[in-house]
Amino acid sequence: MTIGDSTELSYNTLDKTGKEMTITLHIWSQRRGKQEALGILNRLNFLLEYGAITITGYALTFLRFDTADTFVLEDGPTIHVPARYRIKVREP
Repeated sequence: MTIGDSTELSYNTLDKTGKEMTITLHIWSQRRGKQEALGILNRLNFLLEYGAITITGYALTFLRFDTADTFVLEDGPTIHVPARYRIKVREP
């Protein structure tokens, strides 16, 4: 797995500073078929949604899976699944 592109927007309220972000995590597999890559995606989604995540200096208010695509690379066995997540944080 590798970390890809991200975006960041201001998500300020009257009394708190916040950020709305997207991040793309890239899942790679060379196992035959898509089962391993999609299994990793399912486990990652579970851990990010239900796990305890700490972000120093901020309170996590929202973290959700947004979208994913599945690609078979030209080399044949490599499966690539870029998965995008939406995140909102604010000052505690």
